[in-house]
Amino acid sequence: MRQRVSTFHRFRWWLLLSFICSNALIAGNALLSSDESGDLSTGISETIINIARAVLPPAEVVITPATSVTLTLRDDASSIYIGTSNRLTATFSPLNTSDKTITWTSSNPSIMEVTNGGIVIARNFGTATITATSKTENVFGTKIITVVNFPSPTAFDLQAYRGDVVTTVIEKDTSAKIRLDNILPTNAIAEDVVFTSSNPTIASINEDGVVIGLAIGEFIVTANLGSLEKTLNLRVEDQVDVVAPTSFTLQSDPTIYVGRPQTIDVDFGTILPTDQQVTFLSSNPRIANVNAEGLITPVNFAGYQDQTVTITGYLNANPTFIDTLTLTIAKVFPTSLQIRVTGVVEAGKTISITPTFGPVDVTDCQLTYSTSNAAIATVSSAGDVGVALGQAHGRVTITATSLMDPLLTATLELEVVPATLLTPDVIAGIFFFVRKGIGHMGLNFINGILGFLTFYAFYGPQKNRYFWMSLSLGFVLGFIFEGLQFFAPGRTPDVVDVIYNVIGYTVAQCLLLLVTMIFQKQNQNKEKISKHS
Repeated sequence: MRQRVSTFHRFRWWLLLSFICSNALIAGNALLSSDESGDLSTGISETIINIARAVLPPAEVVITPATSVTLTLRDDASSIYIGTSNRLTATFSPLNTSDKTITWTSSNPSIMEVTNGGIVIARNFGTATITATSKTENVFGTKIITVVNFPSPTAFDLQAYRGDVVTTVIEKDTSAKIRLDNILPTNAIAEDVVFTSSNPTIASINEDGVVIGLAIGEFIVTANLGSLEKTLNLRVEDQVDVVAPTSFTLQSDPTIYVGRPQTIDVDFGTILPTDQQVTFLSSNPRIANVNAEGLITPVNFAGYQDQTVTITGYLNANPTFIDTLTLTIAKVFPTSLQIRVTGVVEAGKTISITPTFGPVDVTDCQLTYSTSNAAIATVSSAGDVGVALGQAHGRVTITATSLMDPLLTATLELEVVPATLLTPDVIAGIFFFVRKGIGHMGLNFINGILGFLTFYAFYGPQKNRYFWMSLSLGFVLGFIFEGLQFFAPGRTPDVVDVIYNVIGYTVAQCLLLLVTMIFQKQNQNKEKISKHS
């Protein structure tokens, strides 16, 4: 035994060098950036998972059919406002239904449309029934939804604006715009407001709330909205030499696309008037809205055919200056389409198919999906993505077709692998084990072995001093290794990881100490037997 210990001690410098290299390896791993560390951890985890898939026997493929479908609107509503949209959520029973494919239909698309992702769009007043039909025969859910108008205001304030500035004074021969502010409820729409001036010889006001100062003096503007009435005291002054308008034209691109608002350019000619405020009106707000600044916002109207809208503008200070624009409102059609999946899908499991459109602001991203072999994989649309369900081992071609342009398609090859015993929880456990078990405890366990052997080689004869020295150093190293992450981009030290480091190192110390004590006890017994003999 003494001869073996002596030989062991002769290699102590090699042990010390190994221990130093081990610490350098762990320190280098701690200094990796978050992305580099994540890539390393993911690579190791995926290698383990691939080996497990190859070694483990295939699991039984279980396709759980749906027994019922329940539909609920966001916020558990039963009605939506005209011109707005809301999402329907389909809840399957049982919750572990394998194929959650749904075909959406509306009993009256002219009142309410429904997309293949379950978004309902209120097009007109009335009631429609939305039906969600499951792939399971005779299993469907329905939801009756009523399209209603926005509520009427219950309270509001009255303000006069010159541009974006609130005012109570109007310069003679210029204008101000009366607006309703602080409307309650906040989603109320003020329609059919009647404006009147207490003294039309001092200031006139039209149905749009445009006030024109005609003579010096004070007057009161009254706004009536149903049973509500508000008044506002204003006065007209004559302090500035006003430059009257001589020309007025509106300019804009002839075609404006949904999702791409555009501001109207106003040309006053060579002479700029003092009052350049303009009132803009849209002939059909359900096709395109226009605000006080002339920003035209197309509405996502029904169908794909181009629509026409007329924008009228007049000078507030002189409403006889009028100009109109007849514009084409068009939807943005896709010009390119790609679909992709990340990885493979197991039989009995689903995987998402992600589409990428060009241009990125395509108005309608709805796609219809088809499969080359439904016995291997089925596929359906789930709103912005597709969902493929693996049925059996093999490869299929998935085709996506644009709903806006049926001539635009994209394909991908999808591999369905046999089902394995690697459930999502098991896979998550593997990733956790690689990060904590290998990345922290495993590396520090190996470091602990080398540390113990190194100190034993140098201090072995001094009873158990080598153990306490090595163990103390292990505690210090556990904190140092985690503290190095302060210097690693995107990483932050974690006290829990310090504990993993220390546990890995300490377990190695205790195991080797136990082995050492066993060998020492055996050696002592041999020496006693030798003396007696």
